[in-house]
Amino acid sequence: MQMAVSEIQYPFAVAHGGHDEAVKIEGTEMLMRSSKTPKEHKEQRTFKDAYHDLLGDPDRNEVVTYLFEWAEMRLKNKDELRAVKVLGSKAELKIQEKM
Repeated sequence: MQMAVSEIQYPFAVAHGGHDEAVKIEGTEMLMRSSKTPKEHKEQRTFKDAYHDLLGDPDRNEVVTYLFEWAEMRLKNKDELRAVKVLGSKAELKIQEKM
């Protein structure tokens, strides 16, 4: 897993529950530390009182708002639009600015 993480170089955001016992926070921290994505293009937010199922959690509205706002900010900045490769598959999505 660490080899694949070190190859990530695309913008991403991670939402993590502070009480998540299924995925330890150390994994998220390793992702943030080890990816090739520049610091200004990756973001992590820990939702202190949340557990693993963030979309089923009482804080779900806050989580969804965070993720949508992060994505919206990236889409507004057209300089950041680039091809996205899905790790572990042959799928590739190319996002291109239309003039």
